[in-house]
Amino acid sequence: MGNPSLTRTVRMQVPSKLGHLAEGPNTYAGTPLTEGIGAYFEIEVRCIGPLDPVSGYVEEIHSIDRQVRKRGVPLLSAALASPSPVSPAGLVKTIHQALDSSLDSTIDSLRLRLSPYHDVRTERNDMNHATLARRYTFSASHWLRNPDLDDAGNLAVFGKCSGPNGHGHNYELEVRILVPANDEAMSVVELDGIVEDHLLALLDHKHLNLDVDVFKELNPTLENITTTCHRMLEQHLDSPSGKLVGIRVWETDRTFCEFPTP
Repeated sequence: MGNPSLTRTVRMQVPSKLGHLAEGPNTYAGTPLTEGIGAYFEIEVRCIGPLDPVSGYVEEIHSIDRQVRKRGVPLLSAALASPSPVSPAGLVKTIHQALDSSLDSTIDSLRLRLSPYHDVRTERNDMNHATLARRYTFSASHWLRNPDLDDAGNLAVFGKCSGPNGHGHNYELEVRILVPANDEAMSVVELDGIVEDHLLALLDHKHLNLDVDVFKELNPTLENITTTCHRMLEQHLDSPSGKLVGIRVWETDRTFCEFPTP
């Protein structure tokens, strides 16, 4: 039987000059704070290890908080002050390594959330790479029908989704790529361009059954949309700087499909 894991998220505002840091009691919203304007970050640390025989903890959560602020905040601040762009993948690796020896447990993974739509994660089993995840949205309409069934049969299988005039969704898409944990990593700007040109431009504000060639023959279920998105991107995200490793598509806030299954 293996060891349990504990995941802790530390929220913070970080200035480019550490002298502008201020502490505050509202750790849920993020501390340290800045006296003026600062960048907001979240660092998510997943620890694994045997339970402490006295406390029953994998790791004391306030120890994680202290070490993230002590070791992570200066690195983030220095990156903000850097005269040239800093690779997020390389920065996450540096933070992971800086924290790893400071805790009693082992840091299995570390995720830096740069925005609600963009994060970078390192895994202990491959510190030479990081996973960059980026979210997008597209709006599209479709109907779900099997041409071998009559209207009653389609209604029985697909319910109101089989309506001949279709219906719409605001889809949310997450693209995950594996990048080197150094300055050679694909930038989020490059990734955005590829996703826009080779996927969003073809799907956004379209009727999938009528406007997108692949779905004229393929029923645009959430599952088929997800695997099709993967096929549309994999040939364009297959290089040492960025290789596609996974796609998630949300049809609603309660339902998503993922390919391939991790």
